[in-house]
Amino acid sequence: MSRMPRWLQGVMMEDQFKVFLAVLCALSGVPLLAGKYPAPTSLEASLPHLLIRLWGATLAFGGGLVIAGILIRHAKERRWFLEGLMIESAGLLPLGAAALVLAITAVFAVGVGATFGASIYVMFAAACCARTWAIRRIVKQLRQAIDREHSIEHD
Repeated sequence: MSRMPRWLQGVMMEDQFKVFLAVLCALSGVPLLAGKYPAPTSLEASLPHLLIRLWGATLAFGGGLVIAGILIRHAKERRWFLEGLMIESAGLLPLGAAALVLAITAVFAVGVGATFGASIYVMFAAACCARTWAIRRIVKQLRQAIDREHSIEHD
């Protein structure tokens, strides 16, 4: 890891789990978005084709935004930190919403047999929402600190 740029080392040390999940989301979404059907035994296979495509688009684009936000946040230019957080949040919110919609739809389409699979999607949605809420708190606190610093400089 010592040959990696320092900012990329920061990504791998601090955000490896989030990056892994975001890459997994993005890579899982591309085939669905391209029209490839999910495995016949998967929860997604029981859903309408349009919903599968929308789920794929959300996975691909939401995952991509999360990855981009994390990379921007760790870039050499720290002035982009807030923007990186907001981009990460912009990817997490649709991922969480789509996961929740998918879970509810799966339970209605399949019934009780989809409960376990749907619960995984619900927990993923909860994690996305929790991180989005945390990001918004961080952004608010940083903006308040920046505003205080600017007001002190101008006094």
